[in-house]
Amino acid sequence: MRLPEDIRKKIINLDDLEKIREDYKDKKIVFSGGCWDLFHLGHALFISQCKKHGDIHVVGVGRDSTLKKLKGNKRPIFPELNRLAMVACLKDVDYTLLTEELIDNSDIKNILKKLKPDIFTVCEEDIMAINAEKGLCKELGIEMRLVPRIRVNPSSTREIIQKIKENG
Repeated sequence: MRLPEDIRKKIINLDDLEKIREDYKDKKIVFSGGCWDLFHLGHALFISQCKKHGDIHVVGVGRDSTLKKLKGNKRPIFPELNRLAMVACLKDVDYTLLTEELIDNSDIKNILKKLKPDIFTVCEEDIMAINAEKGLCKELGIEMRLVPRIRVNPSSTREIIQKIKENG
C-alpha cells in the first residue's frame, strides 16, 4: 500500500514508543486503543474525545488475529493495514501502531511501559478493559480516564453489519 508521506510518518512500531516519550517529554501524551473495524462515526467521536485529554495522541489498532479472537472468524471486515492507515489519516491521531489487544496479553503493558503516557483513555462502557487495565495503570503511574460514549445510530460495527444484512 502506497501512502502519502505525512500519513506514513504517523505509523509507528513498538520500538518507536520510547523516542516519542523522549521527543515530547514536556507534552501530555494520551494512549487509546481499539479494533476500529468498519470505522464509523462512533469511532471518530471517541478518538476526537481522547485527543482532548492531551497534546499527543497515540492510538493502538488491534491486529487481525486479535479481532478474530474477540469478534469471531468473520472479522475483521477490513485488514489490519487498512485500519492502521485509516486511523493514521485522522487529524486527532498523532501516531498509530498495531497491537495485540487481548486482555490476557502483555502487549498493552509493553506499550505503556515504553511510551509512558500520562493518560490512558478507555470508553466508559468497556468494563472488561477498565477492569483489566485499571491495575496496570496504577502500577505504572498512568492516569486512566473514562471517555463517555456518544450515542449515534447505528452505534457499533455489529449494528452496521446487521443493518447491511437486513438490507441485503
